[in-house]
Amino acid sequence: MDSQKMAGESGLPPRSLLVPLGLAVVIAFGAASFFFLRFHYTLGGVNLYTYPNNNAGNMFGVARSFITGNARPPDATAYGGLATGLG
Repeated sequence: MDSQKMAGESGLPPRSLLVPLGLAVVIAFGAASFFFLRFHYTLGGVNLYTYPNNNAGNMFGVARSFITGNARPPDATAYGGLATGLG
């Protein structure tokens, strides 16, 4: 939408900005992938933000409860989240 707006404002044909837009997306994806992997391998994914640390303990507890046979049945919030996600 922005490229269409820029083309209209500058008087260029709308398709003239298709290649630069695609190129910008490819370059941005490549740069983001490079820095994501670099930071995760040099600093460690657990040190970058707290979600992996917090979620690792939760996932271990869930797996352990299924292995030992003490798993809790899903509650209404689980089904509500599933329905919301599907919707």
